[in-house]
Amino acid sequence: MVNFVFRMLIYNKLKNFSLSIFDMKLCWFKTIAFLIILFMGYNISWSQQSKIDSLLSLIKKDKEDTNKVNHLNNLAFSFYFANPDSTILFSLQAAELAEKINFKRGIANAYGNCGTGNSIKDNYAKALEYYFKALKIDEERKDMNGIATRLGNIGLVYRNQSDRSEEHTSELQ
Repeated sequence: MVNFVFRMLIYNKLKNFSLSIFDMKLCWFKTIAFLIILFMGYNISWSQQSKIDSLLSLIKKDKEDTNKVNHLNNLAFSFYFANPDSTILFSLQAAELAEKINFKRGIANAYGNCGTGNSIKDNYAKALEYYFKALKIDEERKDMNGIATRLGNIGLVYRNQSDRSEEHTSELQ
């Protein structure tokens, strides 16, 4: 009987020991996963900054043509989460130049970016105004990808507006 009790004690100790090794492996795994994610986030932000720097450099050298409009639109899109005010600013510059040179696709993209910047800032009325302007141009150009993008963006704004109204309703109750 003593032998059986002794075996059970050893078995339980080994069983607990193996669980603690598993826990240590899990802890190492979590630590390594965290460091990888942290490193990837740093690389993404660094590459985003280098993209912004490249676009700014190109814009300084560009002539007043479609390339400059495209670069301004790309720059605006690069800022939309980090700084929606910059998105709006660069989009309006792109729209102004695109209108000056009659570059319809550039105008539509600029208005779309302006809508996105305003949407991020929860300025839904302005966002819809710009999205509908972009949609009108895309429909005139028969640009199906542009139309689909604008309709999707408009749908997101309406969904976000309804989410906000539900939040306000629950706050009032």
